[in-house]
Amino acid sequence: MIDSRKEIDIVELPLNVMDMSLFQHDMRLDLDGAWRIVKEMINLVHQCGGVFVVNWHNSWLEQGSDERWIY
Repeated sequence: MIDSRKEIDIVELPLNVMDMSLFQHDMRLDLDGAWRIVKEMINLVHQCGGVFVVNWHNSWLEQGSDERWIY
């Protein structure tokens, strides 16, 4: 049980980037702008030996949008 105050063996991975934030909700970037930011983030995480976590909604594939190339 989580509320037992005992240590559990899990790894929490923080989210680095989400498609909806790049293209719709927060930033409203075009493909080039989004790629520049994501590429820079990937490089920084790589330099630190980290793990880059992406939340990409499969609905982008269904929409026929230009953003599908990122997949």
